[in-house]
Amino acid sequence: MDLNTYMGYRVTEQEIAQAAVRAERARVAAEHRDQVVPRIGIVRRALTALTAHRVPTDAARAARERVGNASDRTPHPA
Repeated sequence: MDLNTYMGYRVTEQEIAQAAVRAERARVAAEHRDQVVPRIGIVRRALTALTAHRVPTDAARAARERVGNASDRTPHPA
C-alpha cells in the first residue's frame, strides 16, 4: 500500500477551511451577542414533556412540604 501524500494535503486544506468557518461564526456571534439565545436541546425538551404530564403523588407532595418548612430542620451535629 502506497502513502498518498495528496490526501494529507487535502485533509490539511479541509481543516484550515473548517477553522476559518468556525472563526467567522465566532466573530459573528461576538458581534451580535444580544441576538444569541440558547437553544433548547432534546434532553431538556424530553424532561419538560415528562414533568408536564406527571401527576404528583401524596408522597411527593409531602416531601415538597417537608423541604419547604425550615422550622423542622436541625443543624448537623458535626
